[in-house]
Amino acid sequence: ISNFTLQWLDQWDRAAHEIFRVLKPGGIFLCAAFGEQTFKELKASFVRACGETGYNHGEALRLYGSQEHCSAALRAAGFIKSFATANLLTQHYQSVADLIRSIKGMGAQNASLRRNRGLGMRRIWDRMIALYEADFRQQDGIAATYQVIMGGGQKPSPAFHNERLP
Repeated sequence: ISNFTLQWLDQWDRAAHEIFRVLKPGGIFLCAAFGEQTFKELKASFVRACGETGYNHGEALRLYGSQEHCSAALRAAGFIKSFATANLLTQHYQSVADLIRSIKGMGAQNASLRRNRGLGMRRIWDRMIALYEADFRQQDGIAATYQVIMGGGQKPSPAFHNERLP
């Protein structure tokens, strides 16, 4: 089982092959990961703030997965009875600062080699917060989208040909 680890990998296919390799024959692998649409409001606000301030270095928090990506990686690795689903969930926060605290509380950080660095980041950050508040504030607070991808599959084994995943 892998919960909320795969989203930090840009090569899900390599991870799926390694998981398949170490799994016992007949074993079942299940995973949940945040998909590339997670925090789409934050990313859109950051891109817009960069455009308005002339900053063209770095990138916002990057997540790599999609339902199609997960499904293809599992099939390519050799899993049978594989599946992948994706759901969009919206959470509301009182402020962008509360959202950022929540993200950091999960242990998330931008590990991209193109992450944002430099003296102008405070100006971009402040502009991003203002845009996020203006564009995505709803009655319940600011909206933050989470795309949750769930997938899994079974490593073939002669003893498990006719069984189904739970």
